[in-house]
Amino acid sequence: MKKTIFAVAISLLAASQAMAAGLSDKYSFIGGLGYMNGGDTISSFRFSDGGSQNLKAGSGVVFTGGVNYRVNNDWSVAATVGYQVDRASASNGDAKMERVPLELAGFYHINDKFRIGAALRKASNVKYTSSGAAYSGNYDFDSNVSPVIEAEYMTSPQLGIKLRYVSEKYKVKGYNANVDANHFGISAAFYY
Repeated sequence: MKKTIFAVAISLLAASQAMAAGLSDKYSFIGGLGYMNGGDTISSFRFSDGGSQNLKAGSGVVFTGGVNYRVNNDWSVAATVGYQVDRASASNGDAKMERVPLELAGFYHINDKFRIGAALRKASNVKYTSSGAAYSGNYDFDSNVSPVIEAEYMTSPQLGIKLRYVSEKYKVKGYNANVDANHFGISAAFYY
């Protein structure tokens, strides 16, 4: 986690220095919010009201922040850090699957409205925790560097809507078990 915070701090410092040097038209900060769905089911829950919920390895709400650099009219690169979490919660217990993904992406701009890209992603601090009536163990996971493909539609220079696919696998620490965390998602990206 300390390495993640350090990498984000260095990226933000570099971007702020470039903006101060008059390159602000090439750099922008990114903030994002999205929802991802997919991967193996980690646990299933039935609630007293008759409802149910599955926690999946790739699902959850994701918050991101980072820096975008416009190399030229056709290309840009972005570095982001995020927090992705899927949670099942009740009055007598809860469970959650969380991770901190770091991504480095390159994008080709088809025109002013559309861009497509590919990224490398490394999830850190991947863990499943549970408590109370929802207790089914607590597990830490290792992840590999994973590929991402993405398409983005810019509704304005400050707002983009992204569709993405992540091909991701986790290994349960201490066990010889692999977990499929492949997922699709949609998110909004705010540029400022």
